[in-house]
Amino acid sequence: MISNIATAAVYVENQNEALEFWTEKVGFVVHREKRMSAEASWIEVGPKGARSCLVIFPKTMMANWSERKPSIVFDCDSVKDTETEMNARGVIFSQTPQEMGWGTFAIFTDPEGNSFGLREPDKLVDPFGHEWGINQQLKEQTDEETQAAAGEYFANGKKQSAKETEERSSA
Repeated sequence: MISNIATAAVYVENQNEALEFWTEKVGFVVHREKRMSAEASWIEVGPKGARSCLVIFPKTMMANWSERKPSIVFDCDSVKDTETEMNARGVIFSQTPQEMGWGTFAIFTDPEGNSFGLREPDKLVDPFGHEWGINQQLKEQTDEETQAAAGEYFANGKKQSAKETEERSSA
């Protein structure tokens, strides 16, 4: 049974330039690097801790590279914040963050002219109306805090935003 998407390839003229782009501008780390020949290496990059990686593969080693175009979209907690951070490091966006019918989306390009997307994954909503993104951690609560939140939720008959609950907690 397949358990994970291991890699997706991006075909490049210059591996060193591509490596610099993905590590220094996008903020990825090198997960694997193996020499394939005197001129080329197998280089896998991705977010720290990721199981799936991009392979920065030299065009010279792939006869039909022009027929293979990447169509890769990355998840991030906030497309707008990620675009701002990447822009500050010199990444060029061909489409700034836009609200689409299915969420926020943006497109950036690498030095080779390949396009990549950014999106926000669906957020989970707990029974109390709090939204949670993929990298947010649930705060451990005491039984008293949980009971108070549940009582407040059911007493008001509506879901409260995380901000409303946080404002009440800090008061």
